[in-house]
Amino acid sequence: MAENDETRLPDVDDGSAALPEGGGSGMKQFLIMAVAAVLVGAGAGYGAARVFRDPAPAPQTQPTDAADPKPETPQPGQDDELAYYDFEAIRANLNEPRLARYVMAKVTLAFRLSDEKAATAAVEKKLPELKSWMTVYLNGCTLDDIRGPKNLNRISREIQDELNRRLWPDSTSLIRKVLFKEIVVQ
Repeated sequence: MAENDETRLPDVDDGSAALPEGGGSGMKQFLIMAVAAVLVGAGAGYGAARVFRDPAPAPQTQPTDAADPKPETPQPGQDDELAYYDFEAIRANLNEPRLARYVMAKVTLAFRLSDEKAATAAVEKKLPELKSWMTVYLNGCTLDDIRGPKNLNRISREIQDELNRRLWPDSTSLIRKVLFKEIVVQ
């Protein structure tokens, strides 16, 4: 039995023993209380925002007195409606070795509804020049220049800026957006 006593190692607490029921860890309780506080604070902020927000505007009634008609004023958002003009497809070789790739793009120009007639007339008057510029512009692009949404948004803005400059060099630009209906690279 003496050999048994000498070979026996002292007990070491390695932390693997289970925590007693209900004792829990202080850090665990702190995290639970912190999460609860954040949720209560977020709920209070949401409730306060709902209480203090602007009430919905009261509906306006039409005057019944026909003797004093008031001129119509544009409603907010009424001028935000857009009219569209579709370009024919533009095809151009990409600026790649051996001209092995090309791009075909169909774009739509967006104007405010109130500017539709003037804008459409201006575009149709210079349509051959605009199509030529767009073909040359796309011909200068590489495959990497037109890959991805960030690049397509940049190209859309550049086309919009240049068409506005060419159509209305000394006045207000009427093209509000250039939208891609289709763009194909082969």
